[in-house]
Amino acid sequence: SDQRFEIGGNMNINWSGQDNVSIEKVDIDYSIDQGDSWFKIANGLSNTNTYEWSVSNHITKDLHVRVTATDAVGLSGTSIIDSVELFPVYPKITNIDPQP
Repeated sequence: SDQRFEIGGNMNINWSGQDNVSIEKVDIDYSIDQGDSWFKIANGLSNTNTYEWSVSNHITKDLHVRVTATDAVGLSGTSIIDSVELFPVYPKITNIDPQP
């Protein structure tokens, strides 16, 4: 995957959407099981085209992120990105005393 993010780091989720009436809200969710189940990142956002997410604690090479826009009459459109990698950053001991 060319999209790699550290667990606990930030991921900017960006979108653009339009509608003939107006986009009333945007929901963002993620899945670690290829879309079988979804977890909320943020719901009811205004159509600001960006959201900064503090990446969840799930090691995966196939994170899916779903953005759903809903208009004033209740119709919705969805876009999904996949193959995003989330990886841990392990702590390192940089000094120990007494020396081995």
